[in-house]
Amino acid sequence: MKIQMRSGAGGCLFTFAFSMAMIVLMTYIFGLSVKNTQEYACTMNQVSRNSLVLRELGEPIEAGRIAWLYSRESGGGRATTSFGTSVSGPYGRSQIRANSYLAPVGSYLLVQYRSEEGWLDIYTGDYPCR
Repeated sequence: MKIQMRSGAGGCLFTFAFSMAMIVLMTYIFGLSVKNTQEYACTMNQVSRNSLVLRELGEPIEAGRIAWLYSRESGGGRATTSFGTSVSGPYGRSQIRANSYLAPVGSYLLVQYRSEEGWLDIYTGDYPCR
């Protein structure tokens, strides 16, 4: 007795496996990869030292599990990065977003915190983590 598999079932299985692999890959690229960058570490350093954030959230400040990468470009000795993540402490939870530009000549970091009053700049200026 020969068992035949319909080609439709195999096609559905392949489509499902491919879709799951793409979801995992995109989650890593857009949700986790920025956590391994110098810009992320520098931003979290600024957030964890900011008096407004500490007053509203308490200590210790912890970053969210996922940091959403909005954009990242690099080449020719310069890089731009834009991302957002959640932060929490004993008193609550909020969000941050950051934009950075790194180049041999000129660089900046902008870190914004979502407080009860809306988005506030908690750091803006020269890139502090070189």
